[in-house]
Amino acid sequence: MNRLFSRLKQAAISFLLFSAVTFPFFSADNNNKLKVGFLTDMPYFMNKDPDNGYMYGYGYDYLQMIANYTGWEYEYIYGEWYYLWSLLLNGEIDILEDVSYSPERASAMLFPETPMGYETYRLYVLKNNSDINIEKISQTLQNKKVGITAGTIQIDLFKNWLNKHKINCEIIPFISDFDRNEKLANGTIDAVVEMEASALKDWEPIIE
Repeated sequence: MNRLFSRLKQAAISFLLFSAVTFPFFSADNNNKLKVGFLTDMPYFMNKDPDNGYMYGYGYDYLQMIANYTGWEYEYIYGEWYYLWSLLLNGEIDILEDVSYSPERASAMLFPETPMGYETYRLYVLKNNSDINIEKISQTLQNKKVGITAGTIQIDLFKNWLNKHKINCEIIPFISDFDRNEKLANGTIDAVVEMEASALKDWEPIIE
């Protein structure tokens, strides 16, 4: 590994944040079900069999474990992350998973004392991309278009990393990850910032 790659790897480690179940400030009524965001763009995390309605995934199981202790009942609201995040901010749902902690967010919603997991964010390109070269990342990433999920903390983290390495990129926020992934596949954007678990098989990490 050359020195440049080592520095980039250290920078990527700074993208490591804990993700948690978040609760806006609300007064729970034991007679009512809590409205919970069910993430449709993260099938490894939360999924539902269209044939028999069976739900599964780490995020789903985590919520069920909480319910075993609290006696809570859930009403699931389905959607992609940004849509559900907007509902949470508007007080239209009570619980949303996969939200990275920040002091600003903690002033408006409740995070558990123990995080439900950790995420590492990476910069990905298509495997057949020869324009962005890790050996010359400062040059080959210049003026490229990078897609990131709107409303996520990844945007600020990536901006800080770009400023540190004096790289100029056009960051394009996407409301839909499916739309973002399609834009990467057809060449409309050059790269995406995403956590490892959400990476597709035809993506290659440039910064690890």
